[in-house]
Order: sequence, then structure tokens, then C-alpha cells
Amino acid sequence: MYCCLKGMVVLGIEAEIVDVEVDIGDGLPAFEMVGLPASEVREAKERVRAAIKNSGFTLPAKRITVNLSPGDIPKRGTGLDLPIAVGILCGLGIVSKHLAENAVFAGELGLEGTVRACNGVLRMVQKAESVHCSRFFLSRENRYEAGVAEQTEVIGVRTLYEVVSILNGGDYDAEPAVQLEDWLRVRTDRGDGLDFSQIIGQVSMKRAVRTAVAGRHNLLLIGPPGAGKTMAAKRIPGILPRLTVRECKEISGIYSAAGMLEQDAFVWKRPFREVHHSITKQALIGGGRYPKPGEVTLAHTGVLFLDEYGEFPPHILELLRQPMEAKEICISRLDRRYVFPADFMLVAAMNPCKCGYYPDRNRCRCPEQEVRRYLQRISGPLLDRIDLAAYVPKAEIGQLENGQTGESSAEMREQIQAAWQLQRERYRDAGILFNGQLQGSQTERYCRLTEEAGRLLSQAARHLEFSARGYYKVMKTARTVADLDGAEQIAAAHIAEAISYRAADLQSLTAETG
Repeated sequence: MYCCLKGMVVLGIEAEIVDVEVDIGDGLPAFEMVGLPASEVREAKERVRAAIKNSGFTLPAKRITVNLSPGDIPKRGTGLDLPIAVGILCGLGIVSKHLAENAVFAGELGLEGTVRACNGVLRMVQKAESVHCSRFFLSRENRYEAGVAEQTEVIGVRTLYEVVSILNGGDYDAEPAVQLEDWLRVRTDRGDGLDFSQIIGQVSMKRAVRTAVAGRHNLLLIGPPGAGKTMAAKRIPGILPRLTVRECKEISGIYSAAGMLEQDAFVWKRPFREVHHSITKQALIGGGRYPKPGEVTLAHTGVLFLDEYGEFPPHILELLRQPMEAKEICISRLDRRYVFPADFMLVAAMNPCKCGYYPDRNRCRCPEQEVRRYLQRISGPLLDRIDLAAYVPKAEIGQLENGQTGESSAEMREQIQAAWQLQRERYRDAGILFNGQLQGSQTERYCRLTEEAGRLLSQAARHLEFSARGYYKVMKTARTVADLDGAEQIAAAHIAEAISYRAADLQSLTAETG
């Protein structure tokens, strides 16, 4: 007897429908599976056989053939256990066939017949809704994750026997939908004790951080050890904007596909991913035989923090150039092309030389050639993609001795929230949220300069030899500075501050400000 029903697999971070075709006929007893199954899917045969037996059903000595269609995409993960088992029970006449064919199934089976959680359920539910599937059967462990469904009925089950009972007309309770907008509104961050008030002095660094966060610009902090660069970066999560509902669904779907989503919660804070300089290429941008998201994708909508920026191998840093500009990563394989979103804010911190004390020649003994070689590890094209570069001098001892408290995260957050609100209103029809996301002609449209500001920018662009990218980045940064001041138009003072953050040459930046 033949039966066909729907399962799901996750490829990269996208879910794909799989038609699970089951044919049960006469012949030598066998259980064959075709359709490009990976090792964990091939092993499903033994899990399915034991789960059916231990659920109280008899598997006759028949020839069972399972085809996973389409046959040209790899089938990975354990989520196909449940549709294979239900398909076999349909073929044996134990389950009502017409009811099973209108549903989607996803779940791993235990040998005793329990239905266990699998990765990527959030993406699967979103895919099921897009193709108008009526019901979705999954493990009760995944029921909260699947609660974003608005049109598809989500049914959480504990055992294979429970699935059979429901398909044959038994009673069940549909899982209630999660109202993400209300859910996000009540989320409160208890904090981790990190506050900008703990950083004494460093007013210019805090202003650079505030400007970068307010417009979601890439930021580089350069200065001697102990100046507070890493302290500032690790306090950025406390002043980041809340996720919108759309962003919450998007980043939660990525973490779900990667198997990193908590069982009873979505991602409700913007990610902050700290990367060590020993990271590999695949861990940073994603990849592998079956591509998985890397750190640049896990930092989507949030912050990617690279401490000791100068210690990263140049070939690793150069991998960031394309995603910083395109906001996505494209990985091509023979079977398909995988696209991972990578719209992150880069925050980097580094020393100005190997010993860390240049240009203080009382402490730095690095030859000029060594200083140049160290700073040139950051290439010009990569530096050109960084909106703000700020030199962070060593803290003043007098301020430390007096215990002066600095500007707090709450005060910074209040100013940033006002700037966020201006940007949301300005870009409500543009499809973006922040100044740092402006593209092409949008920059000219939304960054209106006064006549004096225009002359200053033109003169600076010629004198400092800005690239076209650098020219527009100055405009976008100035737009954020103006928003923090509550100004409608970009004035000369805003352009001047934005220009001060441009660093075409790190050695000149440290020498002039050090």
C-alpha cells in the first residue's frame, strides 16, 4: 500500500518541505530508504522499527520502501523520524490516510515511542505557514518555539501512540499562539552589573560609542592597554535597542536552525558575540560540507565584538569585508547556494602597536617599521568600511584617585532612544531602522546638509582623499550626530565630528591624538 505525507528538513537556516513516500508490498522482508539520506536519517530505520513495536503496533514481514523527495537535496537531522513512522502506519492502514496527508510532521523518535525535540522547528513552522499547511505535529518540547504560527494549527505530542490517536479522531489540545509583541514588551533585562558609569573619564570614547550605537555604525577603538576599550565594548548590550517583532522572529529562526534556541524562550535581546582571534574561517562566516551559520550570522541584528583586533590573522579579517557591505553571506556548494543574513554592527578594539603603548615613546620601544607593520594588518579596504575610529588615551590618574563617576548606561540609553525614535519615524517607509543601514541614493535623500556643512565635507573629501564609500559614511555618521542633538539638518559641527572619526591611516590617528 502507498502513502505520501510531508516532513521537513533544514538546509542552512531555511526549512524545506520533504515528501515522505512509503510503499509497503510483498517480497522479501526489507526496509529500504532512498532520496539522498544522510547517516542520521539512514539510522532512522532502527529507531522507527523499535518505536512502532514499543507503541503497541505490529510491523509485518513486508518489503518497506521509503522515498524522500525531492531526491537531489541532502536530508539531514532527526526530524524525519516521525513522518517516516506515521507514513508506515498509514501504509499498514493503522492511521487514517486522508487526515495524515493534510499535515506536516517533525520529530525524533525514541526507541520506546516517545517524540523528542529536533532543531529548526521555528523555521519549519514559518515554512509550513507559507505553503498553507493546515496542521503541524511535533514534540511537546518544541511547542513553545512553534507558537509563532498564526494560521497553521500546532499540535504538540509526547508519543507516537498519541499521534495515531489524534489522526484517528481522538481528542487533543491545540497549542496556543504566542503573541510576540506582548511577549517582547514584558521582557526585562535584569542586567549583569556592567554599567558605563564604572568607566571613569573617557568622555570622547563614550561619545563615539553612543554615536555608533545610536546609528548602528561599525566602530574601532584603539589605544593602550587598560584604557577601557574592552570595558566599553562589553557594556554596549546595556544600551542596545530592543528587537522588533520581525527581528525577533528572524534571529530566533537562525538560532533555532543552529540548535541554539532555548526551549522556553525566543531571542529577545540583540545578540552580542565576542570572537577570539584564534577563530577559524568556517566558525566566523559559516560553512562546512553542510553549511551552518557562523558568528557573523549569529550576530545578525546585534554586535560582533573582536577584541585584540590586530592579533587576528589578516586573511580572517578580510573575510569580513563582503558581509560588512552586503549584510549577508553567500556560500555555494554543488547542490545549492546558501544565503545567511549578516547585518551586524562590528565593534573592534586594538592596541596601537605590539607592546601597546605607541606613541608614548617613554614606554614604547617598538621601531617605527614594526608599528607600521602591526597597524597594516588592518587593510585599507577593511578600514574604509569602519564608520567610526576613536583613539582611547590612558585614563587620568587624578580622575581615578577622585573616584569620579562617569556617564551611566541609563543616561546614554535615554539619549540613544530619542535618536532611535527619530530614525524609526524617518525610515518608516524605507524598510530600514538605522542610519548605518542607509544604501546608495537613500543617503542623499535623508542626509540633508546645510550649505556650510556641504562645503566642509567637500573640502575634507578632497584634502583627505575620501573614497566614495568613505564620503557617504561621513554623511551617515553626521546624520546620527545630528539626531543625538535633535537637529533636523546636518550642520557643519556635525560634519566636523563625523570627519574626526574617519581613519584612513591608523598610524596617523594614534600619532595625532596620542
